Amino acid sequence: MALVTAALYPDRVSKVSTNGTPCSGAGFEDLAAFADAGDLPPTDQEFTEMFASVIRTWTTPESRFPDLVAPGASGMARFVEWLVRFERNAASPGDLAAHLRSLEGFDLRPYLDRVGCPVLLTHATHDRFVPLWRSVRHRWHRPGSRRHRTVRR
Repeated sequence: MALVTAALYPDRVSKVSTNGTPCSGAGFEDLAAFADAGDLPPTDQEFTEMFASVIRTWTTPESRFPDLVAPGASGMARFVEWLVRFERNAASPGDLAAHLRSLEGFDLRPYLDRVGCPVLLTHATHDRFVPLWRSVRHRWHRPGSRRHRTVRR
């Protein structure tokens, strides 16, 4: 939404920074072309099941979200407790499902050419909820984008 706001209200937005933002509206097949050989995208069925499992376990101690967004920290009890508490404060499982459904039909691409301010895109390379290959597409749609650097850990 930050990119849409920057496109619609350029006089109010001077810079945008996003983290883990998917390229909504781009075809799954188009984005999968950016996946690394060792990080092949899941099938549509696997992707659907992943989201369903996140919704099913949202706000519970068995939450799948920590393992998907921060696999390196998912074994740290304090981190998982904090993230589950965050989940409870952020949205109910029903609200999360509604939010994810609303994103399915949203196409970000028409707005990208209208963003005139500098944009910093960051993304965790091991994020499995929004894999890197789903966000990388942003920079190909940015007119006049400068060099980028990918840091892998």
